[in-house]
Amino acid sequence: MKRTHEIALAGTKFVLKTDAPPGAIEAAARLVEQKMEEVRGVSKSVETQRLALLAALGLAEELYRERGAREKLRRRVREKTDRLLADLDRLEATLETDGG
Repeated sequence: MKRTHEIALAGTKFVLKTDAPPGAIEAAARLVEQKMEEVRGVSKSVETQRLALLAALGLAEELYRERGAREKLRRRVREKTDRLLADLDRLEATLETDGG
């Protein structure tokens, strides 16, 4: 069920309708504000729109890295699972031939 959320970013209020869980939109808004403050700390005289775009770029880059790390972890888990299953199959075959 869609809920209405009111948030403020860079002094501008936004009203959003989303089915995101309670607190998720607010947490995302805090993350965007934090990233905008990081950018503002580096470039003191940046207009709000440019600041927001640089913050979005920074967040997108973090998301890209996290997705890559997650995919790498998934591959490792899949490889280890395949090896474990193969070991179990060999063990089962050994037990069956030994009269188990």
